[in-house]
Amino acid sequence: MRREKVLCQNVNRCGILPLADGRDSEKHGDGGWFRDGNCPLPHGRGSEKTTLRLGFVKIARISALAVSLLAVTVVQGQVNEALKRAEDDIVKKVGKLKSMSARLTVTATVRDEGMEIESTQAGSYEMVRDGSKTKYRRETTIKSVQRIEGEEEKIEQRELVVCDGDYVYSLTDSLGVPTATKNKVDRRLSGRINRNMFWRWHKAYDLKLLPDAEVDGIKTYVFEARPKVKNGALPARSLYYFSKDYGFLVKTVFENDKGEPTEVTQYTDVTFNADIDPKRFKFEAPEGVEIEDRTLPPLKGASRRP
Repeated sequence: MRREKVLCQNVNRCGILPLADGRDSEKHGDGGWFRDGNCPLPHGRGSEKTTLRLGFVKIARISALAVSLLAVTVVQGQVNEALKRAEDDIVKKVGKLKSMSARLTVTATVRDEGMEIESTQAGSYEMVRDGSKTKYRRETTIKSVQRIEGEEEKIEQRELVVCDGDYVYSLTDSLGVPTATKNKVDRRLSGRINRNMFWRWHKAYDLKLLPDAEVDGIKTYVFEARPKVKNGALPARSLYYFSKDYGFLVKTVFENDKGEPTEVTQYTDVTFNADIDPKRFKFEAPEGVEIEDRTLPPLKGASRRP
């Protein structure tokens, strides 16, 4: 039988494996593996050299793997560093933004078994910074089409939302019946772009910085966010477009697990640091419309809303 100083498949037995050839294939079994786990070859000279050579092979393989892992770590570090630089740049520049005005468009689609709702919200948006407070005014018309089991219903309403930095006032006119409400600003839900926002994003999403893009003539950073916990409550994929010059979020896209957009919010005709009349952020209800004040505690004995 021909001797070959290479690793035996049954390493616990000897460490030397004879390669099968036509003459002794019956002894070696299929492909040179031992059927009974016993190596039929005597351990002649050269087995020590074989073991040493195999050790060098193992070391070389481990070294190659280490280099590969190091390269991946370096690349990942560069990616994370680029993401952090973009976040820091956004926070720095949006912190210097004093005001802005724009056209606002929001399109949304909801599909479920036997039901489909499509809506478009379009109008104007104005915002000013007043110290730590954000004031804004949004005037839009909302048009929606609802289809349920073959029946279609169209709904149109006008909405005015004014935030004076402390309270949010909402005036909705649907079917010619206006209603107004007053709520206290919840700063946890204010959507202020800062480091805390990105910290919360990193906890809930896997973030990725995509190549820059242009939105209505505005150069933007593009962030991709995928939820770490996929439970259907959050979009499967979200895209956020931040102005590279002012840090403002000019476009947002939410997608389902099929890659279809379910909601798109976009600002166009944007003017940054616009001169806006402060009176635009003071709310006055139309004559005859009573404001439902939701900031007051409920009356004793009054029933709470479910």
